[in-house]
Amino acid sequence: INKGMYEEALKEAEKRVMRRQDAPEGQVARQLGNFAELRAAYRQSGARGFHEKWIERQGEGSERPFIKARHYAKLGDNDRALEWLEKVVENRDGDGYLYVDPQLDLVRSDPRFRELLRKAGFPS
Repeated sequence: INKGMYEEALKEAEKRVMRRQDAPEGQVARQLGNFAELRAAYRQSGARGFHEKWIERQGEGSERPFIKARHYAKLGDNDRALEWLEKVVENRDGDGYLYVDPQLDLVRSDPRFRELLRKAGFPS
């Protein structure tokens, strides 16, 4: 995904899921269904469709805030990306990646991002 190779990333994810011997019943089928939905969204609307579908499938809960922020950043939705990054910094959950994750490049120029870096203890 980081390299824009969505189809390839989904194929690799499917292979990884198929190799899981210890997965609870039904989990593999659910995950493969999720990948199929993401693939269809990508094929229909490109990267934007992929990220929108991923966010839609996750809902508005606070699970995985760093990953949600990355998807919003890829969509160019700085407000939502920064909203989720604020939760990351508050919870100290993945904030070590703020400074280096290339998927956040689109929000780096926003002054609010620099403030988050400062809060997380990085030079801004």
